[in-house]
Amino acid sequence: MEVHDGLLCHRDNYQRGRARPVSFLVFHYVGAAGGAEANARYYHSTPGIGASAHYFVDHGPDAQVWTSVPEGDTAWHCGRSDGKYKHPACRNANSIGIEMCCHQRADGTWYIDEETMAAAAELGRDIMARYGISIKNVVRHYDVTGKLCPLPLVDEAAWSG
Repeated sequence: MEVHDGLLCHRDNYQRGRARPVSFLVFHYVGAAGGAEANARYYHSTPGIGASAHYFVDHGPDAQVWTSVPEGDTAWHCGRSDGKYKHPACRNANSIGIEMCCHQRADGTWYIDEETMAAAAELGRDIMARYGISIKNVVRHYDVTGKLCPLPLVDEAAWSG
């Protein structure tokens, strides 16, 4: 899998280094139109967002993957400003975040196509192998904070299917 890294996130939107070793993998969805390169470009050129992710995975049959935050740094992808969490242990400091690009139907609902999910799964398996992350530590943003993300996979049947 080719991973593009020419549009790293603006330094205002993540923390350099890590306070804890990586032990979780968190899946998200972008929740907006645009592909992986466009999202990486936005985070690259826009300071002060206060959010980020390690990777963006494109939609479609040629799903590209773009690095936004280097894995050795802490992306701000699953934290809460109020300090209240649903998950007892997963935090920005010990996780890698993967954002999946999505599409919006005419009725306003979002969906993630099969090619995007396949590419995100391939990337996820690679990360799991490199960091020794067990399947029980592969979670959704929803599992960490209760945010409806990735919305198309919040339903347990969709997530585990």
